[in-house]
Order: sequence, then structure tokens, then C-alpha cells
Amino acid sequence: MAITKLQDEIRLESAGATGHALQCLIREAAKTRHESRVSEAMQSLMSIASAQLGLDPEEHEFLWDQRGMLLAAAIALLDEIGVGGRGNVEGRSTRRYPGLERLGKGRKQATDGAAWTAAIARAGNILLSRAGVVDGVSWQLHPTPEGEIEVSGAGQSVSLSQAAHEWQYALAREGLRRVVGADPWFPYLDITFWGTVAEWSATVNRLDPEGTDATRATV
Repeated sequence: MAITKLQDEIRLESAGATGHALQCLIREAAKTRHESRVSEAMQSLMSIASAQLGLDPEEHEFLWDQRGMLLAAAIALLDEIGVGGRGNVEGRSTRRYPGLERLGKGRKQATDGAAWTAAIARAGNILLSRAGVVDGVSWQLHPTPEGEIEVSGAGQSVSLSQAAHEWQYALAREGLRRVVGADPWFPYLDITFWGTVAEWSATVNRLDPEGTDATRATV
């Protein structure tokens, strides 16, 4: 479990630290608390990805699976994008990606939300590096002929078809905006979007939570 500020405070007080000295020690322990959150976030991301790929985390299969690490990094990306707002695709909701709500208080907008958001993002970057991807240009998101989203990097590819539907849809909408030249909702994302307008349109239409089709937009 990740170390909390309260736990540090109790530990240090029990050791005799007080007042200004106590506060100094608590601030200095912030890096260690962050590292403990990153470690727990990595375990959660690997657990989610293992389940989606049918890997057995107890057998440590994940540690040798580049596709698993790539998928886990993509899940961190999905959490970063989020859901909510207009069309449920602007990332304004406090909800975390399913399975990550067990981290801290479980909400992006909770008092510990920013700290856990940073930890999840860092964990995703570490897993991405372990998968062999060195920068955002080296991994890509692209639609498949089946209307799914696939993530590729370091010679590996893995489908996001088993990812939570709402988050898939939000990601597809972001991809569509980018390929038509519209301002992205998430310009800071360190990943490349590939594909044509027609391909991303087909993916958005397939993932449409209301079950509409392309002709509905012309009515």
C-alpha cells in the first residue's frame, strides 16, 4: 500500500519529531510517498492489463510480455484522458478508469486526486519504457478495419477492444478531432494518432454509446 502523509506524520511524531521540525520531515518525505504511489499504480495497471490479455500475474507472465506493458501504459493514458463533459468525452469527470478507483480515495477530484494522477502517469511512462518505447513518436494509436483501436510501439501491437467502453469512445473522439485538424481536447498527450478520417469515423460510429450510425448526423 502507498504511504500517506498521515502515516508519515504519525510515524515521525511517535519518533519524537514536533513543530517545525516535524513539518520539515514530512515535506522531505514527499518523494518517498510519491514513489510508493507509483509502485502501487504500476501494480494496478499491470493487474488490469493482465486480466484483459489473459495473463496470470501470479506466474509473473506479465514481466516478460511487452504487449502487456504496452497495454498497461495505454490504460494509464485512458485514465489521463478520462470521461465526462460534453458527449462524455472532455475528461471533466472525477471518475478514474475502472480498476484504478481503488487507488487513494479513488477520484480525480478528491484531495489526493492530483497526487494519484501524477503517480498513474509516471507508472504508465515506466511501463512504456519497459515495453521498449522511448518517446511519444515511438508509440501510436490507430483504428483497425474492424473499428477497434490499436496501440503500437517497439514492434508490438495490442488491441484496446477489452478496455472500458466509455474510455474507448472518448479516445476515439479525440482521434477523430485530430485527424480532421480540429483542436484536440488533450493537446499534451505524448502519443501519435494515425489513420484516416474515414477510419476514425468508423471507429467512433461503432463505439457510439447511443448506437447511432453515420447517417444520423445528417438528419
